[in-house]
Amino acid sequence: MDNKDFEENKDKIENKDKNKFLAKLWDFIKTFAAIFLIVYGLKYFVVDLTAVSGHSMDHTLATGDIMLVDKISKNFGKKYKRGDIVIFNSPTEPWKLYVKRVVGLPGENVEIKDGDVYIDFEKLDEDYLDKGMVTEPTSDIVGWYVGEDQYFLLGDNRVKSNDSRNFGPVSRDYFMGEALMRVYPLDKFKTY
Repeated sequence: MDNKDFEENKDKIENKDKNKFLAKLWDFIKTFAAIFLIVYGLKYFVVDLTAVSGHSMDHTLATGDIMLVDKISKNFGKKYKRGDIVIFNSPTEPWKLYVKRVVGLPGENVEIKDGDVYIDFEKLDEDYLDKGMVTEPTSDIVGWYVGEDQYFLLGDNRVKSNDSRNFGPVSRDYFMGEALMRVYPLDKFKTY
């Protein structure tokens, strides 16, 4: 084998190695991109984790609790029911997410009187509230009509909650999803 043949063989081997490396790199990039798209799709359209911040849902949820949120059902016309815990964009501060409980449903009249919530003139039994917790109006307004595709949302801590008593019923369009379960802390794991 002369020097010329040796150089040609060396170039072929180097090109083959370079091509193998590029093929492996391309496979890695495709795999990473596919995983990224799947995770992105799951997070933004199917389920997400949300951390609780604030005291508006005390004693049900506390600051630092992490919830798994169902985001897909709302895209398929989910009708939320009384007692569901939802995550939504604040109607007054859209950059903030709130966690509240569905209390009033579309087409209902909600009234607050004597420390209780009334739905269509019947007192609502709220067994999820702390014993002794009363619901007071936060302004002169004490009654609301919940329009079509709207919900009346209240925090479980009625003393420290910025909720529908302040900004009225909330359109379903503001909803991010529904709390499925608390996943952290592990000793407080609970489904909703």
